[in-house]
Amino acid sequence: DDGNYERGEGYLNYSPSGTTISEKIDDLSSLLTAGRLTPKNKQIILDAVNATTDEGAQVRLAQQLIITSSEFHGTGIFVKPDVNNTRPVPEPPTGSGAGYKAIVY
Repeated sequence: DDGNYERGEGYLNYSPSGTTISEKIDDLSSLLTAGRLTPKNKQIILDAVNATTDEGAQVRLAQQLIITSSEFHGTGIFVKPDVNNTRPVPEPPTGSGAGYKAIVY
């Protein structure tokens, strides 16, 4: 992203506090996700942001990536399910053998 918002009706112009990019991501996380950004997602964003050297581009990229996170789009604490811990499959119910009559409207 080169920061060209010529056709945009708005632009990302917030300047987060902090001296390091990690502190700036923490500040953006507090503002945009109420501090719910998971450490794993923060690391993903930090790795992507560190791929560029322009400080303005780093902040814009961090803003863009945070607003695509699930923590931004939810209001509760997001807990990723453990893919190795599967729920047990219940046994199918057995019928009683008695007849029944159902009324469907």
